[in-house]
Amino acid sequence: MRAPIGGRLGLSLALRFDEALKLATDIEGDIAAMRLPNSDLLHACQAIRSVAIALKDDSDTALPLAQDCVNRSSDPWTTNVASNVVRFSHMKAGNLKLFHATPWIPYSVEEDRRNVFASVYRHCLNGLAEERQIRLARQMSTTARACGSPSRTSGQIRLQRPCRQV
Repeated sequence: MRAPIGGRLGLSLALRFDEALKLATDIEGDIAAMRLPNSDLLHACQAIRSVAIALKDDSDTALPLAQDCVNRSSDPWTTNVASNVVRFSHMKAGNLKLFHATPWIPYSVEEDRRNVFASVYRHCLNGLAEERQIRLARQMSTTARACGSPSRTSGQIRLQRPCRQV
């Protein structure tokens, strides 16, 4: 059930944050009406809302929503997407200790192939955190790892060429 909703929301999130927020909020309302308080779908919607809110440059509002998902979700994808929002929010606030303390659930090989963007985003955030600490060698290594993730997991994704110029 997550794949069709995640795909639609993902596409909508890429360009239309407000529509993604409305769609996720509507789905959350439907879940609440069914009285499924600890639903993985509910947590997925919360994670997607937290991403949309963070992309609108409101990390203060996104942080508690994402942190709740990290604490309560049993789904690795949802937890890791929310974890990226938590990391982003802590980095933006300058709290690198909490940034590094944010949990990440390692994916299985099969899950890694399906969740490549969450993994790449985590590596990119780690690279930005290294850059903020003026650890440029580590930043370059982390960025290279982010650029190599898609080719290892998804075959012919063309992120390698632009990343080599970094």
